[in-house]
Amino acid sequence: MKKTHPNLVWTTVEETDSDELLRQVADGELDYTMPIRWKSP
Repeated sequence: MKKTHPNLVWTTVEETDSDELLRQVADGELDYTMPIRWKSP
């Protein structure tokens, strides 16, 4: 994705639950959130 969208910046947050991320979006602390679940190999 970085190759096709070089200006895209993201932060991975592993210690925060979905409710906290949604609160941060609602409070204007984050522009958006995208929950992704990674499968362990």
